[in-house]
Amino acid sequence: MLAPVLGPAAMRRDRAAGSPDLWAYEQILVMVSLAGVGAGLPLALVGYARARWPHALRGPLALPEPPGGTRRLRVALAGAVAAGCVLLGCVKGYWAAGGVAGLDAGAPDRRDLWWHLLTASTAVWALAGAWAVLVVAAGRGARRFAPPMAVTWVSSGMLFAYGVYDLLTLTGLRRPVPELPLAAAATRDGAMLLGVTMALTLLLALHDRRGALRG
Repeated sequence: MLAPVLGPAAMRRDRAAGSPDLWAYEQILVMVSLAGVGAGLPLALVGYARARWPHALRGPLALPEPPGGTRRLRVALAGAVAAGCVLLGCVKGYWAAGGVAGLDAGAPDRRDLWWHLLTASTAVWALAGAWAVLVVAAGRGARRFAPPMAVTWVSSGMLFAYGVYDLLTLTGLRRPVPELPLAAAATRDGAMLLGVTMALTLLLALHDRRGALRG
């Protein structure tokens, strides 16, 4: 969804950094390939889920709890994840809207269009994941299981993957970022932890759902 805007933003950033024009125009190919991956991964998820967990794509959300189910554990995990996602989403949304607390006041040029779009995207997916993981864990809040399952899956992957991407700031591929070091570490590491825990909660829900359908 963001590829048509991120492409020109990436070209503008590379030119400002002194990159060769050839690489700047290669960003178009990079964004086209990323758009293809973004469209292909959800389709791959549907195919994999249909083969691995056929119960994930059919039936209502609410099912009886199977014997030995993990409801208490997954609801507790979902509550903690949702609270963390709301906090992360509010922080990222505040930054995307122009807030400066936690940012380097001496480097306003680092808050470019690229950074604003990715920050806003993280906020949206964090808040969406907070809703979805609660619905999946508690079995209430939606009629079908597939929509909140898909949102949980995508949100967990986005938070983890973008957190790993931000780890580039700690390697030899250092990128100047607008966040102060403590704020950057908290949002980066928090996003990765939330993404992993959200995926674990979803797997527990899928395990119990399979047991309930078999029963």
